[in-house]
Amino acid sequence: MARYIGKKNKIYRRRIPELFLNNSVIIKKNKKKIFKKKIFNIKKKSFLYSSNYKLQLFEKQKIKYIYGILEKQFRNYFNLSIRKRGNTAENFIKLLESRLDNIVYRMGFTNTRSEARQIVSHKFIKVNNIIVNIPSYLLKENDIVTLRNKFKNKNNIKNYLKLFKKIGFPNWIKVNIKKFEGIYLRKPNIKDINEKINIFSVIEFFSK
Repeated sequence: MARYIGKKNKIYRRRIPELFLNNSVIIKKNKKKIFKKKIFNIKKKSFLYSSNYKLQLFEKQKIKYIYGILEKQFRNYFNLSIRKRGNTAENFIKLLESRLDNIVYRMGFTNTRSEARQIVSHKFIKVNNIIVNIPSYLLKENDIVTLRNKFKNKNNIKNYLKLFKKIGFPNWIKVNIKKFEGIYLRKPNIKDINEKINIFSVIEFFSK
């Protein structure tokens, strides 16, 4: 399983603190550093954001970190998006959202995508009653994702599900909390995604 194993503190300080809103340890550790960096960079702000290329590169990096994918995977998804019919940006986001680790996270079995990758790799999850331990596995519409019976008594998973139920599940999935399972109803569109990303900027970056 290819994944980022570098320091998360570096990602946090690269102007992407929203990726770690659930990680109080990282936020506390970097609070002073972020504050100092913001003051230091006030004069540089216009320079940092003056380049369209830099903006596009930043958006690309942000998507990679959000979905936990590496450069090679990112390019593969882009190339696949081009070959598919329809809008490239829409195709791209549908591929990212169809990943098993992402759907496990969206269904509330975990608090982060990183944690979702871990439980998928450790064979916690079944897809259509078959154990799948590949985080990048692409789901199809109406696929059923289930937590295996021997893991249903874990309190952290129960708590995550209760929390996600209060917040509300995405309208492209249907979750049965009592059964610890969910159905991937449809592939979401860009307008369905709440992540603060500019996918069109990334498509333009790769189209050059």
